[in-house]
Amino acid sequence: MLTLFHFGGAICAQKVRLALAEKGVEWESRECAGEALRDPDYLRLNPSGVVPTLVHDRTVLTESRIISEYIEEAFDGPALMPSDPADRHRARLWSKQIDDGLHLNVFILTFAAVGRDIYLAMPADVRGAMLPGLRDPIKRQISSDLLEQGFASPWMGMAVKRFRRLADDMEAGLAGSAALAGKHYSLADADYTAYINRLTNLGMAALWADKPRLADWYAHMQDRPSFKSAILDWQSPEELASYGRSRDRVGEALDAIMVE
Repeated sequence: MLTLFHFGGAICAQKVRLALAEKGVEWESRECAGEALRDPDYLRLNPSGVVPTLVHDRTVLTESRIISEYIEEAFDGPALMPSDPADRHRARLWSKQIDDGLHLNVFILTFAAVGRDIYLAMPADVRGAMLPGLRDPIKRQISSDLLEQGFASPWMGMAVKRFRRLADDMEAGLAGSAALAGKHYSLADADYTAYINRLTNLGMAALWADKPRLADWYAHMQDRPSFKSAILDWQSPEELASYGRSRDRVGEALDAIMVE
């Protein structure tokens, strides 16, 4: 039995759902969001109180990148890593960037644009228990700063600047190739599909308005059946509405940051 603890809008869960879809693996859904992330039973599976968690029979797997690698190695289906060692190295370099800082930066943007209002509406005692960074004091401090300052936080400018550089790197990396790591789709493409989709939802597609290779790559990722089954089919009307309100409300703030 293969069971995924996740929720629709979680970017790390999207990465894993993409890997499962591309691999053609069937799985059982356990949606886990909000206060369920602090439930003692769930924390026994994932002490960090985040999603996704994949349970394969009696094996409990955490950390999205490693889960995706497990899916690639444990199940039959199309290869999701290149056969050429140099291309495999490229795929891993792309994904390493996510763990090294891109994920924290997309968290910063998402929290300020969407999450902040949710946390501010919570009673103080609930907010304290639910604030991101259960086992990560740096992320927890950043969350506190964003909660207090919102788009005025200096973390915002740094995050936007990092994604501006990513767009440049992806445009260069896609020269002569339809995929990020060689000729064929890989876990690197799955990973970055989720992040470029999040930036799009946040109203930041202007970052690649002058980058045709990146724009074409993302259009092709959206055309793959996995994009619908792993991302679109899990988007709730409430989530889509929150992104819409965010874009309307903070568009000017984002524009100001992006031109700095």
